[in-house]
Amino acid sequence: MVGQLPVLDPEGVNNSVRLRNVAVRLVCAGGLQGRGDDPMVRNFKERLLLVSGNEWDPVAAGLLLKAAQQMFVRLGGQSCAAAEHFIDSLRQLATTAITAPGTASQWPQFTCDTIDITQHQGKVWLTAAVFGLSPGLADLLVDFFATPSPQDTSTDIAALKDMVSGLVSSPASIKEQPHHGKPVDRRASVGQQSVEKPDNSAAALRYRTQQSIRDSINKHIPNLKQLYKKSLKINPSIAGKVVMTIRVGAGGRVISANIKTSEISNKTFLVPLAVYVRTIRFKPIPEKIGNMTFDFPFEFNPEM
Repeated sequence: MVGQLPVLDPEGVNNSVRLRNVAVRLVCAGGLQGRGDDPMVRNFKERLLLVSGNEWDPVAAGLLLKAAQQMFVRLGGQSCAAAEHFIDSLRQLATTAITAPGTASQWPQFTCDTIDITQHQGKVWLTAAVFGLSPGLADLLVDFFATPSPQDTSTDIAALKDMVSGLVSSPASIKEQPHHGKPVDRRASVGQQSVEKPDNSAAALRYRTQQSIRDSINKHIPNLKQLYKKSLKINPSIAGKVVMTIRVGAGGRVISANIKTSEISNKTFLVPLAVYVRTIRFKPIPEKIGNMTFDFPFEFNPEM
């Protein structure tokens, strides 16, 4: 078993930590999962490599996937107290399963009194704490179960495309967005459409989720506010919704950022806005998926 630990947990800092992590995953999953040609495991392995930089063995990927799946099913929508009871039971069983003396005597303290495990960030924290993962890998697991697998043929592809069109606003609300003032000057658009690779937005959404896109943009909100406040000093009437069409490559870089509709007609604000949005970096996805295009609405008002 000790010889298998680096294979079953390539992220662990030492064998003692790996043994604890693997024991909990084994108990939660109900045993090792077969190597096989499971499409879901292959997909998960690709994403593990992207996030961690480490090549995961199919058994290790399958074990982690199954363990997380069982935990999410068991704890879906339940309270912090239920989570603590469940994790305590897992650790007691894992302690019994570990034969090496002294390796399971000190588990990291687990308490979620201040965490909402029904929300995305709470689920990420819980997953990292239970399975001994980095925040990045825990976020990957939560995202993986929050979106359909690429091999899930029951998924309505048209519905996925609608989701890409309206990440925050509904697709209908974006299409019906009125223009106020002068028509938008398309010279506010930044970048040229790439002809090298076709867009594969619906498939990309399974890897780069709506929440991931929001998170990437939210990191830049302080700078966007600063950009807006600067323009507001020159023209105090600038306010309204700006919907941007953003095209992102597989590596996460923005290929183009174009103004689709806008309640703001001031070019001295729209051009720098589009220029800045092009600097945002999004979560990388497998190269074979290709480019992704989506609409994103930004709201600007003096009170922001």
